Amino acid sequence: MSEFVHLLDAALMARTHLIEEDHLQAFRLFNGFLEGFPNLAVDIYARTALIHNYSPTDGKDSIAEVLAWIKESLPWIGCVVVKSRNTQNPAEKRGQLIFGSQPDIKIRENGVWYSIDLTMNRDASFYLDTRLLRLWAWQQLSGKRVLNTFAYTGSLGVAALAGGATRVVQLDRSRQFLRLATQSCQLNHLPVDQKDILEQDFFPAVGQLKRNGMMFDCVFLDPPFFASSSKGRVDLETGSTRLINKVRPLIVDGGRLVAINNA
Repeated sequence: MSEFVHLLDAALMARTHLIEEDHLQAFRLFNGFLEGFPNLAVDIYARTALIHNYSPTDGKDSIAEVLAWIKESLPWIGCVVVKSRNTQNPAEKRGQLIFGSQPDIKIRENGVWYSIDLTMNRDASFYLDTRLLRLWAWQQLSGKRVLNTFAYTGSLGVAALAGGATRVVQLDRSRQFLRLATQSCQLNHLPVDQKDILEQDFFPAVGQLKRNGMMFDCVFLDPPFFASSSKGRVDLETGSTRLINKVRPLIVDGGRLVAINNA
C-alpha cells in the first residue's frame, strides 16, 4: 500500500462524521495541500467524487490510484470527475468523467438544497469553504434584506432566503451562474422575484442601487481574486478597501458587511 493511500485513509477517518446515510451532502474529503500530497484534492458532492488535479504533469498515475481507492473505500460513489488545473485544454479544466455516467446535480447542506453543475466551469459551482457562512446566513438573517454581490451561483443568498430573509438581491454578471441560483430557490420552494436577479457588472449595478435609494441589512462581498472589465477592476491584493467603500453606503445603520478575502 502506497503512502498516498495511507494519507487518503487518514483523511477518510477524520471525516467519517460528515458522511450521511443518504449521501446528499458535500464536503472536502482530502486537502492535499495540508495533508501531505499537494498535487490532488478530493471533494464529495452527494454520490459524485470530484478530483482536483494540480499536478504540473498529467498526474495520471495518482488519479488512477485515487480512483481505485474510491471504488474500494467509498462503494456508494457512483461518479468520478477530474478537473485538471495545469492544462491548456478547456474541457479538462471544466472536468472530465472518468467513472460512472452522470454527475450529481444537487446537494443538501444544513437542510437546504443547492443546485450544482460540476463541469460548468473551472470551479465546481459551489464553494465548500463557505459552509459555516451559509449556516450563519441561514440562522441570522431572518427578516433581513440582503444583497449578495459577486454572487456566483448564489449559495449565500439562497441560505439567507431559506432562513427567512425578506428579500435577497443576487448580483453577478453571468447568466449561467444566476440560473443555478434560481434553480436552488426552486428546489427549496422559495419565491424568485426576477427583479432581484441582477445579471450585471458589479460597478454600474452598485451605482444604480445607490441612485435608487436601496438599503440592505446585510451585504455579502465575495469577489474573485482578480477580474477586469470595461466597467472596473477587481484586485483583492491592492483594492479590497475600494470595493468595501463601494457597498458601504448601501448598508443600513447597524447592518452587516460580510467581506470575504480569497487572497
